Amino acid sequence: MSNRLQISKQQRIGLGLVISVLFIDMLLYSLIIPVIPYFTEKFQPSSTMLGILFSSYAVALLLTTPFFGPLSDRFNPNILMLGGLVCLTVTMPLVVMSQAIWQVAGAMILVGASIGLSLSPTLSSLASIVDNEGSGSYGAAYALFNMFHAVGMIFGPLIGGVLTDVMPIPSAIIAVSIVILVFIGVLGRTLRTKKQQELRL
Repeated sequence: MSNRLQISKQQRIGLGLVISVLFIDMLLYSLIIPVIPYFTEKFQPSSTMLGILFSSYAVALLLTTPFFGPLSDRFNPNILMLGGLVCLTVTMPLVVMSQAIWQVAGAMILVGASIGLSLSPTLSSLASIVDNEGSGSYGAAYALFNMFHAVGMIFGPLIGGVLTDVMPIPSAIIAVSIVILVFIGVLGRTLRTKKQQELRL
């Protein structure tokens, strides 16, 4: 049993998708951290309300993950992951464009559901990649998973902080969402090309 994750070129594409989904999810969500002062100034919520606001994301994630997990066993997990990312890029701008505190809470719930949709298939897809290669390198695969989880959480606040210093906060979130949406299109095209190549074999 190898202690290193050794995969084929084709499996690297699948691994790249899993890592990209994880990184983008954490990047986009952690972009909200530098926006907290913006919410505080705009809506003047109490500390309790601010806590409820951000916990609504976790509540949505908690409630949707048990549904999306079995769903990823029935349908193509790649489509679910990409679909979740698309939903996330659409819902993130809603968070900063909301005009009332209840609208922000609703947008955060949609963000949590979108992350639940995209994250639910990631671990099963990662395990499938390791199984298909027969390497047994689950520890190395999951370490890679956790590493990119942390990387997304690191760069999200940094990027958000820099962008919100040079442009209005809604514009910054929308700009990042558009860039990621283009990247999702590239990922989708890459996966479609991979599928076509497999069908020819």
